[in-house]
Amino acid sequence: MTIANSSMLASFPQIESLSIPTVEEGMIELLSDVRDNRIPLAAQNTMHDYYDRYIAWQNHFLHHFAPFVCEADELFSLPGQRPHLLDLGCGVATQAHFFAMRGASITGLDNKIERVKAGRAMTSWFEEKSGTPLNVQLHATDAFEMLATREPATFDGCYTQFALAYMRPHRKMLELIHRVVRPGGLIMFREFNAGSLYNRLVSRVDWLKARDYQRIGKELGWNNEMSQFCWFFPKQLTNPRSARHLLRPIEDTVAKCSPIASKMAASMTLVFRR
Repeated sequence: MTIANSSMLASFPQIESLSIPTVEEGMIELLSDVRDNRIPLAAQNTMHDYYDRYIAWQNHFLHHFAPFVCEADELFSLPGQRPHLLDLGCGVATQAHFFAMRGASITGLDNKIERVKAGRAMTSWFEEKSGTPLNVQLHATDAFEMLATREPATFDGCYTQFALAYMRPHRKMLELIHRVVRPGGLIMFREFNAGSLYNRLVSRVDWLKARDYQRIGKELGWNNEMSQFCWFFPKQLTNPRSARHLLRPIEDTVAKCSPIASKMAASMTLVFRR
């Protein structure tokens, strides 16, 4: 597999602060190479299974996932601090590799072995794109078992993206995160908003609400440094490129109206300091 030298991702290690357009270009590179099978053979089947729906709804995908990468990059002070981060529910490890290109060491956990295998195979693709070796360790494992046996205070921080919702019992997982993140470390959750009207009336899901995370976090001694709601519009509206650029400022404005946002948003971002 030969990768052209004109990769936007080649600039990731040097950029002082990531912008949404830059991250979007990097994600478009990934989606394009997945679509055209310019990725390692061992990763192709799983990457297609994982990303074909995002290729079909590319602008919707960029609208929601690029801001998360930028927020995490700023939160963990990448690339200056070079922290060791825990990626819970890492999937095929796209975010893990993005943050590793920014200087972090990443330990990713996922219970789906095929996704972990694809993530490991993709490390060479990201290394060739960025022109730098990456410190990404991915484990196909039960997160409860692994974190219970990990040395305490192993990580400088932890992030999840739509993973905690499936890790039950929820409180036990939060206690394990508390165990392995060092005092003063940051914990970032991007999760489904169980308090939204849609999720309460239609989905009827057994997820934690923002106030549940905040209550448990307080009991563990965490400081809630940010609570923000996002994803107000369905993908049919955010998928056209012109529409998503118009809708982002509207979403940012609505997000500041917490009582309204908490009832309308499909997801939320919570940041705690351990």
